[in-house]
Amino acid sequence: WWPAARQQQLVQGDAPELDAHEPAVLVIAMAMLGVLVCMVPLGAFVLLGIGEHALMGVTGMALSLSLMVAGGVLLRKAEHAFICCAALVLWVLGGVLLLINLGVDHLESRQNLLMLCALAAVLQMVGAWLTGARWIQAIMGLSWMAAVYGLLVVLQSWMVWLLPLWLGAMGIALLWLLWLRGESSRLAQPGPWWAQPRWAVFVDAAIVGLLCSIAFSGYGVPLSELLSSSLWRDGDAVDRLRWLFWLTRGLDVVAVLGATALLLRVWAQRGALTPALQRMLMLAGALLAVCAWFSPNLGVIALIAAGALLAARWRIAILCALVALSLLGYFYYLLH
Repeated sequence: WWPAARQQQLVQGDAPELDAHEPAVLVIAMAMLGVLVCMVPLGAFVLLGIGEHALMGVTGMALSLSLMVAGGVLLRKAEHAFICCAALVLWVLGGVLLLINLGVDHLESRQNLLMLCALAAVLQMVGAWLTGARWIQAIMGLSWMAAVYGLLVVLQSWMVWLLPLWLGAMGIALLWLLWLRGESSRLAQPGPWWAQPRWAVFVDAAIVGLLCSIAFSGYGVPLSELLSSSLWRDGDAVDRLRWLFWLTRGLDVVAVLGATALLLRVWAQRGALTPALQRMLMLAGALLAVCAWFSPNLGVIALIAAGALLAARWRIAILCALVALSLLGYFYYLLH
C-alpha cells in the first residue's frame, strides 16, 4: 500500500522495514500465562518467607525499586515473548508496590492523589522508552492515558476551567490531531527521538485509552452531579457556575462542526470527496452536532474520529463509532 499512499502525498520516502519480530497475540497470551504460572507461586513463597510487613516502609520501597530495575533491564534487552512478559510483570509489580508505599495512607488527600497519578504516568513513559516491543509500548500507552485521566479528574476539583473541556479530553484530542499532522515529515526523517516508531505506537494506544476512559467513566457525568459532589466544598457551586452548562454544550457542538469541516476540507484537497460523500458527511455532522448538545463527550469523539479517518487509523475510527453509539444510547438514562 505504500506506493499508493505516496502517490496521494500521504507519506514520503521509502517504505519502513517490516517488524518481523512482533509475536502474534496468541503467542503473547500463552507466554503471559506461562509467566504467571511461574511467578505467582514464587511470589507466594517469597511473601510467606519475608512476611507482609516487609512489603511496606523502607524494605517495601527497596523491593519495589529492585523489581523495577530488573524489569527495566529485561525490557531493554529482551526480544523473546516469554522474557518480555516476565519483564512487563516485574515492571508492573514494582510500580504498583512503589505507588502503594508512597500513598497508601493518604488516598483522601488530593495532593497525594495528584502526585501518584503523575508518577504513574511518568513510569509508563519510561517503560515505553525502555522496551522495543510494540505490544508493550501499546500497553504502556493505555496505562499512561489512564493515569493522565485520573490526574485530570483530581485537577478539576481545583480548576473550574477544566470542567467545560470534560477533564481535558478535548485538549488531548486536539494535541493528537497536531501529532498526526506532522506524521508524514516524521516518517520521512525519523531522526529525533520523538519521531521513533515506538512513540507513534504509544500515542495511538493513548488515544484508545482516552476513548476507553470516556466509555467507562460514567459517559460524562452531568455537571450538576459533578459540581455537587464531595470534590466541591461549597454547596452553592451549581447555582453560581451554571454558565458552565452552556459553555460545555457549546464547545461540544463547535468541536463536532469543526471535525466535520476538517474532513470536508482535507478530503477535498486530496480529491477524495464525491458529491454523495459530501452530502452524507454534512448530514452526519449536523445530526451529531445536535446530539452533542445533549450528550457529553461527543465533541471529543468527533475530533478523534476525524483524525483517525484522515490518518488511516481505521480500527480507532471504528472504536469511535462504537463509543459514540454507546453515548447516544446512554442519553436515555440521563433524561431525568
